[in-house]
Amino acid sequence: NCDSIAMPAHDLQSEEHLMYGVPSQIVTGHGFTGTIGATFYADKYLRERHFFEAWQKMCVNMRDHRVGYIDDYAGSINIYQLGSHDEGGGDRDVPTYGIRATECYPETISSIDYNYANASTLTKITVGFQYKEWYNLTTDSVGSVDFGASSQTVHQVKRGAAGPFGFLPPDLRRTGRELVNNAKN
Repeated sequence: NCDSIAMPAHDLQSEEHLMYGVPSQIVTGHGFTGTIGATFYADKYLRERHFFEAWQKMCVNMRDHRVGYIDDYAGSINIYQLGSHDEGGGDRDVPTYGIRATECYPETISSIDYNYANASTLTKITVGFQYKEWYNLTTDSVGSVDFGASSQTVHQVKRGAAGPFGFLPPDLRRTGRELVNNAKN
């Protein structure tokens, strides 16, 4: 029932380095910032909200406020970019890119605002997932797990006709040809 989800961020951390002359920025590490925001359609019983509330209760007990062990409540989330056009490549609705976020749990569950004006609209629940890090499912291997051996495939971009626009995707190739033809006219 996921309506929308945000692909998580990754940033390189750097600091200024000066040996002589003009200073430069050098990489000192990397980080995974923010949370993964997702929106889910909810049924009239709010079963989706119940699910995430139960998951949060695994993180911290609501009665005695004891915090659980991360191994007992954290999981992983896979997010896929699906192919949207079938231009002979057969990739429509097939994962063309994907990531796996690790040590995920629902950090926040949004409030639901009720009012008479929204009586006929669908109810959605927004969840903010905390995560430790993420891996590209096509290219990364971590420990003994080879994410690159997943069912995801790296699709080859077909080269078009020879010429200066042959390496571009079809839409851009068409636009490039139109620009050149307009310039000739």
